[in-house]
Order: sequence, then structure tokens, then C-alpha cells
Amino acid sequence: MFSFFPTKNLGGFGDGGLVTGHDADLVQKVRELRFHGSTDKKTFTEIGFNSRLDEVQAAILRIELEVVDAWNARRARVAAWYDAHLPRAVLRPCVPDDCTHVYHLYMVRHPARDAIAAACKERGVDCAAYYVTPCHLQPVFADKGHKLGDFPVTDAAAEQNLALPMHPNLTEEQVKEVAAAVAAGLG
Repeated sequence: MFSFFPTKNLGGFGDGGLVTGHDADLVQKVRELRFHGSTDKKTFTEIGFNSRLDEVQAAILRIELEVVDAWNARRARVAAWYDAHLPRAVLRPCVPDDCTHVYHLYMVRHPARDAIAAACKERGVDCAAYYVTPCHLQPVFADKGHKLGDFPVTDAAAEQNLALPMHPNLTEEQVKEVAAAVAAGLG
């Protein structure tokens, strides 16, 4: 499944997504569900959704497909600058040698996340913590009876994560400014 939300590396002008698959039955089920549970636009066999990608979104995405690789390469360069300039105390994304990362977000972790975020904001650097309430503590899963501490790695990630500015147009000087703000938050 792919998301084409406007802030994604390959983003549309509005909501959108794509599902691919090798299982013909599963692909057919997704096709039915995306159009209100119908295969013929007349008979509805399931409760589905209106999840079709409209032609305008598809046209925008088709044009962006021609440049997304270059954008992602530029994001990787920005990430390399972050890796070079951020204080060593900040945990950065780890990418195995046989993998690539497209850096939709550049997420760091540190126990002093809130102090870092405050220092960034004080210096005019946008940043955001994502998913600060882990899945097992969300109200929808309350019936499972989980509590803080049941999943300590997940809890730590939720408490420590911070997304730093990331887009293909960042300059190395801007990354250095972000890194300086992060360092200021560490004291």
C-alpha cells in the first residue's frame, strides 16, 4: 500500500493512495471495497468506502513520478548532512547497508526530546513529535488492558521521537542551523 498524502515524497494535491498485490482474490476484494463494496457500480455486496483516486490526482502523481527519484536522492543528501552535523548524543535513523531510505521524515530520538523541541522552536526551527501515544495505549485498544511499560521499546520511541525539517530543498547551511538548535536543546 502506498500513501499519496500531500506531505509524502510522492504526494498528490489531496488524499490518495495505491494498493498493489499478487493475490488476485485480495486485489479484487480491495477493488470492491474502494467503490462502496461494488464491482459493477449497481450491486453492493459489502460495506465499502469511496477510496478511488480521481483523474486530477493521478495526473499530478504521473508528473511527479518523473522527478521523485531525484527528490529522494536529494533527501538522502540532506539526511547525510544531518548525520554529519547533529550532536552524537542524538539517535539518528539507521539504514542497513543493503537498504535505502527515502527520508519522508528525518526522525531522531533522545530522552530530552521536549527540551530539544523547545530549543528548536525558540530558534524558529519547526519540528514535531509523532505518535506520542503508542498504539497499545490508544483508547481503541483499551480493552486489551495494556499499560505503560508493557512494551518498553515502543514506549521509549513514543517518548523520545522528534521529526526534524526534511525536504529536498534544504541547504547544508539550514541543516547546520537545525543541528545547532538541537545541540542547544541538549544544554
